[in-house]
Amino acid sequence: RKSGQYGAHAKGAHASEDAALQLCVRRQLATLYPNAPIRQLAAWNGFEGTYFLDPMCDLYLAIQKEFITEQIALYGTDHYYNIDPFNEELPPSNDPAYLRNVSSQLYHSISEADPDAVWVLQGWFLHNEQTFWQPAQTEAFFTQIPPGSGIVLDLYAEAFPLYNTTHEFYGVPFIWCMLHNFGGRSGLYGELDRVNNGPAAAYKQAGKQMLGVGLTMEAIDTNYFQYEFMLEFVWRPAPVDDIPSWLARYAARRYGSDDAHVSSAMALLADSVLNCSTGQSGPSGSLVVGRPGFNLTQVSCCDKMALYYDPRAVEEALRLYLDASATVQQSPLYRYDLTELAAQVLSNKMLALYTQLQYYYQTADLSGTIATGVAMRAVVGDMEALLSSDAQHLVGTWLAAAGAWGNGTDADAALLDFNARNQITLWGPGDSKLIEYAYKLWGGITGDLYLSRWTLFTNMVSDAVANGRPFDTGAWNSKVTAMDVAWGQDRGKGYPTTPSGNTLLIAQRIYSTWCT
Repeated sequence: RKSGQYGAHAKGAHASEDAALQLCVRRQLATLYPNAPIRQLAAWNGFEGTYFLDPMCDLYLAIQKEFITEQIALYGTDHYYNIDPFNEELPPSNDPAYLRNVSSQLYHSISEADPDAVWVLQGWFLHNEQTFWQPAQTEAFFTQIPPGSGIVLDLYAEAFPLYNTTHEFYGVPFIWCMLHNFGGRSGLYGELDRVNNGPAAAYKQAGKQMLGVGLTMEAIDTNYFQYEFMLEFVWRPAPVDDIPSWLARYAARRYGSDDAHVSSAMALLADSVLNCSTGQSGPSGSLVVGRPGFNLTQVSCCDKMALYYDPRAVEEALRLYLDASATVQQSPLYRYDLTELAAQVLSNKMLALYTQLQYYYQTADLSGTIATGVAMRAVVGDMEALLSSDAQHLVGTWLAAAGAWGNGTDADAALLDFNARNQITLWGPGDSKLIEYAYKLWGGITGDLYLSRWTLFTNMVSDAVANGRPFDTGAWNSKVTAMDVAWGQDRGKGYPTTPSGNTLLIAQRIYSTWCT
């Protein structure tokens, strides 16, 4: 994985890593060891704080050694061990002396069990808690890792590289990683220029301190063009000179045939939706999925609704795709990409209609409010039809796969179904701060939960305007929360696992309805 231009680790290229004991432990450990230095951390995004075992104590060393020894006996080892001690949690002290001791102790804890141990850790904590991790703290922490015994994943390097602000992690080798999409949210999105230039710039500065490139995405099966482009850097010696031409060649391989219309579409996408430079953490939020409300700027905690490109570029790319040859149109991968393109057109249209709805509400224009509500519901309905026509865009497949892991017991299947539903909606309890963090534009949930939300919301807005009174935000929040919670627990309602409808015809209707 890390051969070619960007080298390989001296101890051999690796494709996996072993677990090691983190600092978070079960609360029951305090009952077994009442004198152990265990404390509860602060709550995280509404979730109860976990329990932290101070790594400086002998108990941590003993458990770590026993854990790794047993793991090696069961599975063997490649000598790479992951410990992320302060991932979205602050250390109890910012004293450099303390951080030096902690870092030294953590490496000692794995090397006691495996003298050839290499500590692998994410660099995310440096980005997430920049105020805490000043140069003195960062240097103190990294310089205690013995030479050749650590690897840092520069986790989000395409947007916020850390190697160039930390003296290449003060001598600890690193891997330049593309995170790309927090939560794996649906929608077209790329950072082609940044990915094209980032690895080469890092290698030029750091040389052999940069071991290779990696992917640290939080989901798969999104934006295939971006990932194929990134993975070629394992072998590519320099940035691509002509990104649109690269995209056109990749599309020809992907669909099995070259096509001038597709090549022209690639040029448009390369200069718009696939070339974000804002540093945002994924695609612009789709309001089709977003929990409705007024004055929204985000769909989830980690996206932005505002577009960083001209939406007309995507509309024109859709038109060009629809004009592709019959040979290209037979490719399932073409139909998948066509689905993604048409879905992005609908998401962008929903954003424009949302702006209209707020205007008509604020100006008490009843006819405009009603008409816009009808149009918004039509967009969501068209989205459902589109997504349901492609086998890779079905929530039923996701839920069926989760339930199949239930080991033949209904209780296990029910728990897995609940978690599969919760992950793509609330991402926690009903009042979750991370709602829609990992949303998916999939058939089934779009025509059920998302359409139900927007139907209720637009009807309530029209009713408020018709009766000359403010929108009842309190009543709305109670109703939509109950709706979301109910969907997450409604295991009895199944969804199709096979597609229905003709993707090409549906996409043509979407273009003629919303783009002309």
